Formats: sequence, structure tokens, C-alpha cells
Amino acid sequence: MLDCFSATKKISKKMDEKLSLKENIQLQSHLIYCKKCKRFEIQTKKIDEILKMPPEKILEKTSHNICLNLETQEKIINKVKNKINQ
Repeated sequence: MLDCFSATKKISKKMDEKLSLKENIQLQSHLIYCKKCKRFEIQTKKIDEILKMPPEKILEKTSHNICLNLETQEKIINKVKNKINQ
């Protein structure tokens, strides 16, 4: 069984590359009982979706389609605005 630290590393790795069958089984087994890591996986997927969007779409979508707290949304919006203005 994976501990939470190893599970979050595998979740992050999964965003960049395909996990081996063994890694995937280990991760899915951990996520069945660990709500915190499952939440981390969901948040990581949402962040990945945001990063794949064109910057102008991020500004349209973040406030009503992504379930992040207001402070986090504002930070993302400000960073995107800064990138657009560079």
C-alpha cells in the first residue's frame, strides 16, 4: 500500500506520463480509501485543465466552472493577467 506522500507523487507523475500497471493499481487502491488524496487528484486534474486552456479562456472559466476558493481563483487570474501582459 502507498502512503499519502507516495500517492501524491504518483498523481503528479500521472499528469505528465503514463503510470505502469503496477503503479496505477497501487494508486487506485490508495484512492479508494483516502479522501484527501482523491481530493488532491481532482484538484490536480482541474489545474491541469486550466493550464491547457488558452489564457483568455481561463479568465472566462475559472470563476464559475472551477471549484476553487475565491483567494485561489484571484491568484490564478492575476498570474494569467500578468502572463498576458508580458
